[in-house]
Amino acid sequence: MVAAVAALGALVIGCGGGGEETTASADVTKAQFLKEAGAVCVTRKKDWNSKAEALAREYQEDGKEITPKEANRFLDEELFPLMQEEQEKLESLEVPVADEARIRKMLRTRAKAVEAVGDRGVAALSDPATFGAFWKESQAYGLTCIT
Repeated sequence: MVAAVAALGALVIGCGGGGEETTASADVTKAQFLKEAGAVCVTRKKDWNSKAEALAREYQEDGKEITPKEANRFLDEELFPLMQEEQEKLESLEVPVADEARIRKMLRTRAKAVEAVGDRGVAALSDPATFGAFWKESQAYGLTCIT
C-alpha cells in the first residue's frame, strides 16, 4: 500500500479547522470537559478509520496503489471535513472558567495545524510537526485527542 494511504490511515489525527470561541462555565469541571472532548475525538477517530480502511480495501481489492493526487482528493473530500467537524464540536463545548484561556490557546493551535492540512494536504498530515504543538499542549492538559 502506498505511503499516502498509510498516512491517511495511520495518522488518525483528529483535528478540525474552526475559529469559534469556547464558552466558559463555572458549572463545568476539567473532568467533564475532558470526558466530553474525548467522546468527540473517539467519534471522529471511528469515522476517520472507517473511511481510510474502506479506501485501503478498495485499492487492495483492485490491486492498485493510490496516487498522491488521489490521496489528496480523498483527504479533501472525505477526511478533512471530519477534522473540521471535530474542531467545531470541540469549540462548542463549555469549558471550565479556570482553564478557558488555556483551552482557547490549545484549540487555536489545533486550528492552525488543520489549516496547514487544508493548504498542504497529505504532506502536512504526514509531517508530525504539523500537529506537534497541539499534541504537546493537549497532552499536558490531559486531553488525548491524538489518535
